[in-house]
Amino acid sequence: MSTIVCPVDFREPSFQAARIAAIIAQKSDAQLLFLHSAGSESDEARERVFTGMERLGFHVGSAQMKEPQFVVSPEGLSDSINALNHKKDIGLVVMATDGISNLTELSAGTHTENVASKTNVPVLAIPAGAKVGTFNSILFATDYEKTSKADIESLLLFAKIFNATVEIIHVSRDENPVSKGVFEIFSNDVRSLFGNDVTITRVIADDVAAVMIQLSVEKNIDLMVVHKDKFQVNDRSKTSTLLRMAEFPLLVLRS
Repeated sequence: MSTIVCPVDFREPSFQAARIAAIIAQKSDAQLLFLHSAGSESDEARERVFTGMERLGFHVGSAQMKEPQFVVSPEGLSDSINALNHKKDIGLVVMATDGISNLTELSAGTHTENVASKTNVPVLAIPAGAKVGTFNSILFATDYEKTSKADIESLLLFAKIFNATVEIIHVSRDENPVSKGVFEIFSNDVRSLFGNDVTITRVIADDVAAVMIQLSVEKNIDLMVVHKDKFQVNDRSKTSTLLRMAEFPLLVLRS
């Protein structure tokens, strides 16, 4: 990835997301860009973000990473990211999330939901208060999307940054010969392409989000991954549910 965008609002959760973004930028040799939307550019605003980075133990512009950039946009967050994506090759957006915190967000969605649904870039959501320093184990839920194999390839590149393991699951509602056969074809294709780099299993259940949460707790998963597909704000999909809960780091892949 060439550019990582990290929205900052100068609250502590956004500094935590910035710390994760800086780790990824260092390990992937990407350009890190801090974005503050719906504001005016000022020396005071710049000072606040750099002071925050120093508080978290990062020296912005150190020899280990490229000099970070700082952009202030008067537009909303999603529009700002889309505009930046026309100018730069954005490989990832890393942003903090508080989950649902008021009635407006219950109906209109959180900032993270809106960015994930209205932009065509992968979004890594870091819950407020999450103690994340690295990602050692990654869980990816697939519904056999057309881009699933390309998604897995991209995910393995991301996992390589942290030397993390990748586990893939597919949740089937029913146990029947057809769904079992489709899974076997898909899993054989995945194994032929990626060998032992991933493990893939099938789970019989109704609720994908509930399965992901249960497995994440049982197996100490550091990062859950879903495909955006046709996700919309408040559509009760696994993506919307997991973003609104904001309990686990979640990577939403591009459609």
